Amino acid sequence: MKKYAVMACVAVFLFAVASSSFAAAAAAQKTATGNVTAVSASSITVKTTAGDVVCTIVTATKVTGKKTVAEIKTGDKALVTYKVDAGKNVADSIDIGK
Repeated sequence: MKKYAVMACVAVFLFAVASSSFAAAAAAQKTATGNVTAVSASSITVKTTAGDVVCTIVTATKVTGKKTVAEIKTGDKALVTYKVDAGKNVADSIDIGK
């Protein structure tokens, strides 16, 4: 009986480690570099070589190269660093002019 309890504990531990690794991979940062094709107070779209990337802008999103999101214009070159959260691309940072 002890043997089965130990095996069950090991299985639970391995499942927990695998789950946390999967969650960390899902939250990995991604980047999109290209020209801004659309921008609003709540989102930015960047045309990359792989296609358009739309990211949600949140209060924690950092902007460099411009003072505010409102100053970003279509045609600006941008490097957007983002994470996928609940199926949405959420911008961590927007660097204009890169």
